[in-house]
Amino acid sequence: MFGFLRNLFIRSETAPAMPPVPNPAANKRVVVSEKKLLHDCIQMLETGHVSYLSSIYAFLVSDDLSIVEKAAIYIAKYARLMNVKSLIQLDEMFRGYRDMAWPTDWKYVDLSRIEKAIDNRDDFLWVVRIGTFHNNGYYREKCIRYLKDDHDSYIFIFLRLNDWVREVRQAAFEALESVGELNADELMSCLSVLEKLRRSGRRDYYMMKKLDAKVSERIRALAPVFDWQMIKKYDESTRRFLYRNLLENDQLSKDEIYSILEHENSPKCQLLMMAMFLNNYELSVEEVDRFLSHKSLIVQYKALEQKYKITGKPWDGIEELLLSPSRRIREYVRYILNKHTDFDCRSYYIHNLETPARAVCILGIGETGRTEDSELILKYVDDENFRIVRNTIKAIGALNPPETEEILWKLLQDERLPVMVQAYRIIIDHNIKCGAERIYALFEQTGSEMLRKKLVALLAKESYWDRIPYILMLYSYDEEDIHESVLKGLTRRANTYASVTGEKAARIEEILDDERYAIPEKIKQRIRFNISISKTK
Repeated sequence: MFGFLRNLFIRSETAPAMPPVPNPAANKRVVVSEKKLLHDCIQMLETGHVSYLSSIYAFLVSDDLSIVEKAAIYIAKYARLMNVKSLIQLDEMFRGYRDMAWPTDWKYVDLSRIEKAIDNRDDFLWVVRIGTFHNNGYYREKCIRYLKDDHDSYIFIFLRLNDWVREVRQAAFEALESVGELNADELMSCLSVLEKLRRSGRRDYYMMKKLDAKVSERIRALAPVFDWQMIKKYDESTRRFLYRNLLENDQLSKDEIYSILEHENSPKCQLLMMAMFLNNYELSVEEVDRFLSHKSLIVQYKALEQKYKITGKPWDGIEELLLSPSRRIREYVRYILNKHTDFDCRSYYIHNLETPARAVCILGIGETGRTEDSELILKYVDDENFRIVRNTIKAIGALNPPETEEILWKLLQDERLPVMVQAYRIIIDHNIKCGAERIYALFEQTGSEMLRKKLVALLAKESYWDRIPYILMLYSYDEEDIHESVLKGLTRRANTYASVTGEKAARIEEILDDERYAIPEKIKQRIRFNISISKTK
């Protein structure tokens, strides 16, 4: 029923206008229309229009208790499917969907009356939790105070610490008095929200300082349970907050940090942990070396920086890092060697070209070599190992030998899809012009739809008057991606002053008049106008 929630926060621009919410204080004749309106709102919510959630919420003040219960059921169904990120988004958008202050003064809405109409206790709690997003400050405060003893609702209370009404922020702060009693799971569910509050500008400094202290104290008390098996259950944002707090308070031993880094796969988390670890902990060269062999290239790079910071000079064996798969590491090692020694990095790569490190050496030659060095690696474009072929293509693009264009054109037709894609990327990156006529001829010959897409994209980058005849002949091609590139080729005009010869203009006119290509009249007019102002005399 709620499969649409994957895209729930992309509000439809074509959503129909919301029906008016009935006035519960009106006469009894409106009850039938209330049921119909609620039914319509629920249908719209189920079809993906999140804006109707606030309309459904307004039915909670209906005189008909069956309507109240039905509204609560659907509010709870929707809310249960939200993760923390969705909650934050809903908090920011909920009040903007509808002015829920009309026609009821929510300041005087009695939560106990709503509670009595709802049989399911959990459904009611979700109603109150979503009520913390309401646009009426008195009602938000009332919901906060009701939830203060429900630890599962603390994430909603945390969000209100950033409320625009000071009294609501104060109520939220008071409700969080028992934050020190939360267990690990309850506390972790709130940390990503607390991270958002740190970045916000509305929060009260005094409140946040006290709350941060309480949260940090609770994290310290729970620190013994925070091994990787426990931490891995949480999302990246929560883990980052936890790592920052534990490291700021020296709650992790060096062995524990190393253990977590062995399992942590998020680059952002790895970078945060290494940066804070190296800033907050004293490390010997031997301890840094432990991280130089880490499986993560991010960890290796930070360790490399730290070791050079400690030693201030190259060390025995540093040249081995020239063979790292990370370009960032290779460049940093070359910087150290060039600054302190006369070590020839280019020769090192050439010397190791016939070793198992060949793939990286080819990249190294592309980064440090000369144009003539392309002769050393050209033979590898036919290698069976795709990684070696890919790196060879990259290096050829960097060295730019005279035959680069022809080599890449050949590889663009390679039956191995990754090779073809890599050749295409190098052609695009280096703005190589392959020739519009040749591109179109290959388009006609190939049976590969993927290659056709790449060829039309290349054709669209050729000079305007060279590509136009061929772009026009492809206008009626059905495939969507190809047609999109065709349209780009028609509209993109790099050089306003480029001229067209009489012969080429005549050829274009023939294509424009050819009914096989089904070119729209507006495009014909535009092309003919361009010809009229660009034709050579």
